[in-house]
Amino acid sequence: MPVRPYVLLLPVALALLPGPAGARPRAAALLEQGRRALQAGNFPEAYRALALAYEQAPGPQVLYQLGLLAEAEGRTLEAQDLMQRYLEETDPEEDDPAARSRAQRIVSQARPPCSQVSVLGERRALVYLDQRLLGVLPLPLPLLVSPGPHRIAVQSGGKRLESHINVPLDRTVQVRFDARAGVVVVTLPPAVLLIEHVHNVPAPVQEHLLRQTERAVRGANLEPLPREVARELKPQLTACLEAGSCQDRIRPRADLEWVLVTRVEAAESATLSAQIIDLTTGQEAAQAGRSCPGCSPEQLGEAMAALVTEVANRGTARGRGVLEVRSDPPAEVLVGTQRLGTTPLRRLLLDGPVEVRLTQAGYRVEQRTVVIRDRETTALEVQLEMDPPEPAPPPLAPPVAQTPPPPPRPAPARRPPWRLGLGIGALGAGLLLGGFGISALSVAESCIAEPIPPARVCRQVYDTIPAGAGLLAASGVLLVGGTVLIALPPARQKVQLQLYPQPAGLALGLGGRF
Repeated sequence: MPVRPYVLLLPVALALLPGPAGARPRAAALLEQGRRALQAGNFPEAYRALALAYEQAPGPQVLYQLGLLAEAEGRTLEAQDLMQRYLEETDPEEDDPAARSRAQRIVSQARPPCSQVSVLGERRALVYLDQRLLGVLPLPLPLLVSPGPHRIAVQSGGKRLESHINVPLDRTVQVRFDARAGVVVVTLPPAVLLIEHVHNVPAPVQEHLLRQTERAVRGANLEPLPREVARELKPQLTACLEAGSCQDRIRPRADLEWVLVTRVEAAESATLSAQIIDLTTGQEAAQAGRSCPGCSPEQLGEAMAALVTEVANRGTARGRGVLEVRSDPPAEVLVGTQRLGTTPLRRLLLDGPVEVRLTQAGYRVEQRTVVIRDRETTALEVQLEMDPPEPAPPPLAPPVAQTPPPPPRPAPARRPPWRLGLGIGALGAGLLLGGFGISALSVAESCIAEPIPPARVCRQVYDTIPAGAGLLAASGVLLVGGTVLIALPPARQKVQLQLYPQPAGLALGLGGRF
């Protein structure tokens, strides 16, 4: 194993070792002794020296060396547990980049099947698991342990408390040590699945928010499912959570009791919301939201932790009662948008007022408000009423006889243009000839030339009587003919008869010009 990385870490380790001033030099010497033994491959000596160094001055640099030792011994899960707490306890800006990079590589390796153990007890008490020193209280994160039986102990001020625990797969066991009473209490906190909806937030800030959420959940005496388990359950649970039926399929697999849904929208002003859903009933137990304008990542994490703490405490404090519903005839029961089933029904619900609706085809929808009380049974009996019959449609009106439209009125008859023209021409010619005839008669028998005196005899006279009479006769003929041509009416049209169909028979239509 190369020596350079360990030598470079020595000044950092000496500076970061906590504890009493008198213990630091000895702890630093033990840390260096353990590192040398680790380089030499003497693993038992390395663990002895590093454990002593940690007992005298607990610090993240000793956790780092213990993590390297666990990795060298093939204890992958133990190495990941030590390294993730080392990363949690150190400042990225002040830590050695090479050491931090190596710790992150170990943590990111494929993780063996594991569970978690949350240890509570007196501050600065040392924590041992299966006789291996793993940390000091309070632990920033639960211990990663393999499923199965283990022996856990804490040691403080020369006193040591031990307990046997059996850790189920993919669960977190909480172990509380009471040094004064000498009592160890082992509990299995309710499991919570975390579902995060994050928008416009950088990846490092998302990880910070998730860690703050997990801490707040543990502070509310709940345990978030391991992230590996949560990744498998999130897709199917997110898809069917609102349907109110998926909890029956998922809860037996992971012993889930709650789902915590958080949302963060960080644009110009960050907005946060959280809701906790009780999978036993499928109901929302509590929800809240707040804004955090201009918040830094640290302030955003603190705001999220406070919001989750508030929602988790309110939601888990609610009691549960039983709702019994009977109806005649059987009907479907709904609470809000959640379908509970068909009557007769017995269902566990969160305490408080609920709106219950009963629906059945052909019957009126019945709605009742009932109050569910903790650890009590609320009975509801409903007699459904049939929908009133629909009114009969009004009788059909008899068909109205439709009168056929009258035949189109024929256009008025007009005289032929040739007759009008000929008649007008005949009248004009008749008048002209009549004028000439009258003139001829007016000069008939009159002298052509005045007689010269002394003679008084007219030797030549006009003989226009025959011509004048002929002109007048022709004029009369033309005038009569023109008048007749103009006055004569147009030709008559034939009468047309037509039958039109009607609902009650046939109708007769008459048309034409007369």
